[in-house]
Amino acid sequence: MALTKITEPFAVFTDTDGSPLDAGFIYVGVIDQNPETNPQTVYYDAALTQAAAQPLRTSNGYIVRNGSPATLYLDADYSLTVRDKNSALVITSQSDSTATA
Repeated sequence: MALTKITEPFAVFTDTDGSPLDAGFIYVGVIDQNPETNPQTVYYDAALTQAAAQPLRTSNGYIVRNGSPATLYLDADYSLTVRDKNSALVITSQSDSTATA
């Protein structure tokens, strides 16, 4: 019997107090650069044809598209900045990987 790994269908982002990030801003950028000033194109589909406008917005911790949780795709490693609804910095990372285990 083959093993199947159960994973969350959508990424969840939290605020600084651990609550789901609501009305937040997500920026995805070129690896090792500021994602707000050096954005990288992210997509809503695996074929990389439906570009997502940045900053991405959140609702109850999920990145949303037309009010529903969305999955994002990109074909390179990236940097990431998360800001709350008041644009205060929640977290930033200059190097994240799209690689999956």
